Amino acid sequence: MSKLATRATATEQATDRYTFRPGSTYQHALSGHNHQCPLGLAPPADADLRSEDPGRPNVADLITPGTLIKTSYNSGPYMVGHVTPVIYYGRFRAFSVTGYQADEHGNFVKSAGRAGYLNELVVDWTGGEPRIRKLFQANDDEIFIVGRAQEVDRRGQGLLF
Repeated sequence: MSKLATRATATEQATDRYTFRPGSTYQHALSGHNHQCPLGLAPPADADLRSEDPGRPNVADLITPGTLIKTSYNSGPYMVGHVTPVIYYGRFRAFSVTGYQADEHGNFVKSAGRAGYLNELVVDWTGGEPRIRKLFQANDDEIFIVGRAQEVDRRGQGLLF
């Protein structure tokens, strides 16, 4: 078998192994954890995951498009563009947030080049106050709401010149 054929076979195997599916090893690897979670099986022990309190506001209730957020690891501020619910392991709901950085003038512009993504977010109510945290309890990252942004819409601006 030639080296080229061997590479193609290895690539096909990797593609099959790392196809993005809820509960897949690949999705779990993306979350930054080293637990092995074969396709179709349960995630690590439920004690390792944060879950929402169904009677209280969730991430989409607290963070809406236009909200300014920053992270506990000193990134941001970001203007929220989208908040999307995602189901992990068939039963854990978390949220993915698309945020946009400010341009050189401090204006927030929705453009692909300025987009950033915060994934696996849930609201942790254990202390009585809402804290926006990651789905996995081993992750201490937190998202803070810092205000509302004034969005600048520059679509069609090129037509003026």
